[in-house]
Amino acid sequence: MVASGRAIGYGFDEHLPVTAVLVPEPKNPHDGNAVRVDVLVDGQSLKVGYLSRENAKSYQLHLVELQRQGKVGMCPARVTGGGSGTTAAL
Repeated sequence: MVASGRAIGYGFDEHLPVTAVLVPEPKNPHDGNAVRVDVLVDGQSLKVGYLSRENAKSYQLHLVELQRQGKVGMCPARVTGGGSGTTAAL
């Protein structure tokens, strides 16, 4: 779990800072334009979800080209939510 069971606060400064990595999945059986979102936390890469279908369609071709060049799409992100029985979101 990204938040390790911790409830992350409501204010921006309380959110868990992470690096998001965008991973194109052109062979995804549910969506050929899928883009997975992983986050880097404590030296681990953890899958947290997927871009919306609309956003994935716009990003995937660019991300595939970056992969061909041996690069990845990354950006700073913050995790909010967490805790018992809740969902973390970016």
